[in-house]
Amino acid sequence: MSKLVNWGRWLVAALLIFWALSSIRATTQEVAQIHGEYPFDQLLRILLLCLLDIGFYSYLVWGLWRSSGLTYWLLVVLNCLYFGSFGLKFISGHFQELTPQKWAYLAATVFMLVWLALPSVYDEYWRRKHPA
Repeated sequence: MSKLVNWGRWLVAALLIFWALSSIRATTQEVAQIHGEYPFDQLLRILLLCLLDIGFYSYLVWGLWRSSGLTYWLLVVLNCLYFGSFGLKFISGHFQELTPQKWAYLAATVFMLVWLALPSVYDEYWRRKHPA
C-alpha cells in the first residue's frame, strides 16, 4: 500500500468521523429546539435517525479500513451527491447562504473525490476482489 493511499485513508476517516459528529450535533440541537413542541414519539424518530447516522458513518469508516469495494462506491456516491447539492445552490443563486462551515465541507468533499479518483486508491480497493 502506498503512502498516498495510507495517509489519505487516515484523512478520509477523520473527515467521516467529523461529519458524523456534526450530524449528531445538528440532530441533538433539533431535538432540543422542538422538545416542547412535538410528542415523544416524534423525538424518538429523530433520535433513531441520529443512530442511523452513527451506524452509516461507522460502516463507512470500518469499510475504509477493510478496503471494501462497496464502501469505495458508497463514498463516491455520497460525495457526488454532496458536491451536486453545492452545485444546485450555485445555480439557483442561494450561494449567499453558504457559511464558512459549509465551505469547509465543500473542501473536504473535493478532497475525498480527488483522493477516491486516484488510480492507486482505486487499485487498492479493487485488487483483493478482482485480481487481474
